Amino acid sequence: MIRTEEDRPDWWTGWACAQMGVMIYPPYQAIGFVDDEGTARGAVVFYDFSPRNVEIAVAGLWTKQVFRVLGHHCFNVLKVERVTARTRNPKVARVIEAAGFRREGTARSFYPGGQDALLFGMLRAECKWFDSLPSNRD
Repeated sequence: MIRTEEDRPDWWTGWACAQMGVMIYPPYQAIGFVDDEGTARGAVVFYDFSPRNVEIAVAGLWTKQVFRVLGHHCFNVLKVERVTARTRNPKVARVIEAAGFRREGTARSFYPGGQDALLFGMLRAECKWFDSLPSNRD
């Protein structure tokens, strides 16, 4: 079983950044996912806030539970109208699209080493996840 943790945002953001090889600077919020032994399995970091948008980074798990937590937090807690995600990994891009995000473009030479970032967005009206409250039972 995987359960969520919301009480250590700095630790979870550091863990996620180490997994992804990027830096995320405050302000941010983070939710972590641990297994029954308390081992970190995934994290969602919410950052670059504006009244209408929040950027997210997901490290580790890409499960229905993660997307429910993500949708709930973005649209019910932060009350933004859209979520932005980006990746340099084509496999992750397919998962993001399968979750309901739309590809919106490419940020050329965004990552270190000149790697491009694939940009994705999801509007509140397009989110199929946020009506389902997060559950520790999945």
